[in-house]
Amino acid sequence: MPYYRLYFLNQDSGHIDRAEELDAADDVRAVAIARERERDTAVELWQQARKVLRREGSTEVSAQTDGAQLRNAATAWSRSPPARVIETGGHG
Repeated sequence: MPYYRLYFLNQDSGHIDRAEELDAADDVRAVAIARERERDTAVELWQQARKVLRREGSTEVSAQTDGAQLRNAATAWSRSPPARVIETGGHG
């Protein structure tokens, strides 16, 4: 199963505040999980060294992923598994 990380970005500095590891079968599933996390926070979803998605609050910008799949991800998957928080705290 591919390994993904969801980075939560500080709205003022743009630095990473925390990250979650995600277990997902593919990009579509990982995006669906990412969409369900704190909707007003800027996030980046990565699969190893490849950026899959950047979301600025409620605006999504996909990277290297089929747009139709991303648009359909939320309806295709209604629930996500719990994520493990691996970092907490802000960078000041």
